[in-house]
Amino acid sequence: MIVGCDIDGVIVDPGEFFHLIPDWKEYYRHTVAMKPIPEMITLVKALIQAGHRVTLITSRPSSDRDKTVEWLEMYFRNCPPFDLLMRPEGDARTGAEIKMSVLRELRPDMMIEDEPKTVKMMMAEGFTVLQVHGYRLSDEDSVPQG
Repeated sequence: MIVGCDIDGVIVDPGEFFHLIPDWKEYYRHTVAMKPIPEMITLVKALIQAGHRVTLITSRPSSDRDKTVEWLEMYFRNCPPFDLLMRPEGDARTGAEIKMSVLRELRPDMMIEDEPKTVKMMMAEGFTVLQVHGYRLSDEDSVPQG
């Protein structure tokens, strides 16, 4: 199975640095200090150990690649390397647009994502999405009622 997985709000807990947004440059400056979401680290490791291909799909800029890889190496020791797909430098599309473009090409069996609007877009195009709740710190980040 091919699994796409977002980073911020999925395997990284942005809580301590969330207040820096929309200053993304300052936010990403703290990449290595960001805490993991332990349950999601365990889940992703289990998927890898079960033989599934996990591709990280993020709207983080490619200029943050080295710090992102350093963070991944801290929490995914002894795991095979990930495919890491990041926002190309200078790409002004929204995070959702970037992820949708990648998903259309990659065609994963499942995507793990946290952002509610992005999840809706993915589902509208027929992708299976596992949504992570509780780490976006917004009114939209709640389990839907009904």
